[in-house]
Amino acid sequence: MSVIRREWTKEEDAELTLLYPQFGCDHCCEKLGRPSGSVRKRVMRLGLKFREIPAKYTLEQFGPIVAASRSYSDVTRRMGLSTGHGNRKTMIRYILKYGLDISTSMQDMNG
Repeated sequence: MSVIRREWTKEEDAELTLLYPQFGCDHCCEKLGRPSGSVRKRVMRLGLKFREIPAKYTLEQFGPIVAASRSYSDVTRRMGLSTGHGNRKTMIRYILKYGLDISTSMQDMNG
């Protein structure tokens, strides 16, 4: 039995772009009548992410927090997070996302 391959249409790409971030692969497979491997490859090619969560803090909000802080823990507290390990990773993710230079604003890097 041979596999029938069909090209992706602009309409399918548009529908996938709209549906995938919110509902994921299984829903898109059903809706588009495509196998999961095909949908996954197309998602990768289009650069789509499932449930991409928008940033809670913008650069305008986060930049001054880092500038006013003395340590990683201080930044975490000012963000309204407990100082647990997972929240520290969140804070570091924001620093990397916004490309902030923390070396000049913090003296105690181990805090």
